[in-house]
Amino acid sequence: MPLTDAKIRNTKPGEKPIRLPDGGWLYLEVRPSGAKLWRFRYRIASKENIYAIGEYFSDKREGHVSLDDARKERDRARALVNQGIHPAHHRQAERLAIHAENANTFEVVAREWIAKRKPGWTAYYLRQVERFLAADVFPYIGNLPIRNVTAAHLLASI
Repeated sequence: MPLTDAKIRNTKPGEKPIRLPDGGWLYLEVRPSGAKLWRFRYRIASKENIYAIGEYFSDKREGHVSLDDARKERDRARALVNQGIHPAHHRQAERLAIHAENANTFEVVAREWIAKRKPGWTAYYLRQVERFLAADVFPYIGNLPIRNVTAAHLLASI
């Protein structure tokens, strides 16, 4: 029988972890500390694995996963498992891709551009460009990922 929010809220921690199954290999682990954690069991290459979905909380709090969200994540994870992909590895790859994309900021690209143009510029002009960008542009859009910078950002910073 599937879990309900009422059953989850009313489950109290014991001396040992308690597993409350929801179906489809999704379960809620209630730890002795009181933490309620969503887990998804799956098999790839005849080896059992557990995918940590997140911590349960009935209302929408940052970093917490509701019952409905856990079921949606289970369905996404099951689709990955059917393709032979570990959900945790997939999540890690997505995070690394986002991190790499966000590390490519306007300031980083602008400094690379300056380094390439530097040999053809005078020291005076180089100083002017660096000071202008540092004073008027980088404080406003320097930390934005380069993909997100639009003409409106550039016009607003000048």
